[in-house]
Amino acid sequence: MEDKREVAILVVDDDHGHSELIRRNLVRAGVTNKIFTVTCGEQALDFIYIRGEFASRKDHYRLLVLLDISMPGMGGIEVLTT
Repeated sequence: MEDKREVAILVVDDDHGHSELIRRNLVRAGVTNKIFTVTCGEQALDFIYIRGEFASRKDHYRLLVLLDISMPGMGGIEVLTT
């Protein structure tokens, strides 16, 4: 069965400036997908698994995750292995 849901982009970076730069460059490149941003690994997992502060998020999207590897607290490698 083919998954017809739209692909959204989740940007995970503790530096707001980096997240904004990524978002602006995606838009400049013509990417029209919905872009979400979170600032830490814990938020990323909550977003992905629709829990915590994102428990009411509707699961309308498949996700492409752009993940900062080096973040305080839970870093990108931990997110990948969780």
